[in-house]
Amino acid sequence: MWVGPRIGVLAGVLVLSGCAAHVQLRRENALAQYQRYAGPPIEQFHAYRFSSWEVVGDAQVVIWTEFRDAYLLTLWKPCPELGFTNYLAVTTTVGSVSRFEKILIEHHTECMIDEIRRINTDQMRKDRAAEKAQQKSAATAVKPVSL
Repeated sequence: MWVGPRIGVLAGVLVLSGCAAHVQLRRENALAQYQRYAGPPIEQFHAYRFSSWEVVGDAQVVIWTEFRDAYLLTLWKPCPELGFTNYLAVTTTVGSVSRFEKILIEHHTECMIDEIRRINTDQMRKDRAAEKAQQKSAATAVKPVSL
């Protein structure tokens, strides 16, 4: 009995499963990092332009504004298409994003915002720079040679 195509399909499924697991782990790590610097929930924030966004969970997105501020948005429920989108928009009311706004995915899926938390990006940048400096000094440290 020839099983060549079955093995190929199984190998493909395993590779895709591994990729999905890697993406999920990366998102979980990013979410934990942002939550570490997220302040208490706020009602709204002002933003006239968004510079970027990052999906960090099935119901969490980080939005970066033109002023280098970042906000962790948690949605009412998981948005199935969130992790696969190339287009994301946020509704605003007179330049403000509130808990009553929506995230629009690919122009047709709407996901309601439940919670907004401002991320302390200044502290996050300082801590990252300190971690990099510490890693660099540890990597270049002279280790004693035993004779």
